[in-house]
Amino acid sequence: MKKIELILIFTLICGSLFSQSDFTQPNYEEIRKEISRPDSRFYYPELYSKYVENDTTLDREDYVHLYFGFIYNSKYEPYGNSDLKKKVDYYAKRPEKQLTTSDIDSLFKYTKLMLETNPFNIRDLNKLIYYYHKNGDTDNENKYLYKAKMIIETILASGDGKTKSTAFHVISPGHEYDILGAIGFEPITQKLVGQYYDYIKVRRNKAKIKGIYFNITKVFESQITYNKHITVANNGL
Repeated sequence: MKKIELILIFTLICGSLFSQSDFTQPNYEEIRKEISRPDSRFYYPELYSKYVENDTTLDREDYVHLYFGFIYNSKYEPYGNSDLKKKVDYYAKRPEKQLTTSDIDSLFKYTKLMLETNPFNIRDLNKLIYYYHKNGDTDNENKYLYKAKMIIETILASGDGKTKSTAFHVISPGHEYDILGAIGFEPITQKLVGQYYDYIKVRRNKAKIKGIYFNITKVFESQITYNKHITVANNGL
């Protein structure tokens, strides 16, 4: 399937991103408190409803609470739905010329379902951008472009990727590769460093960056919680 490039603000990233010092790492406890308060502008049910409705007035601060706050949502699945992913990949990995109108409609349907469990997956948002572009729906194309842009900016503003202590924070391993693609880096190898960090080595580039660190603490914590629930269920408790 033809990839529709996201026309964002990343033409300047390779030259300036890794020298920035104004990033802010997410304070998960403060985010949790804010999204739990009904009187807060970041109250999650209302904020998430705006996101689902493609509200383009949501700003960076809103997206910080949306993206990192999603780990406290019951729908949070860091690896997504594997069954739906197979259905999406069945269509997405085929050459565009082989896709019928019905195939593209099926791709759209399954991608929308995927985004219900992993609503900040940039790759799936890109598929919807492709769908709306293909159908001449400029309004929705731009709304989903805005979503993808804001998610990428939110992740990039969480660190600089140079070290473990300044790693980019992500809530899904798949977002690591989306970020690398957005800033123009090609991954070579990936390895786990310590318990909570991924290090992805990238091909030679003009910025002379050898690799990028990602903080995946919340992914691991969610898996620990999930495994505890499975153990309790299997023990009949």
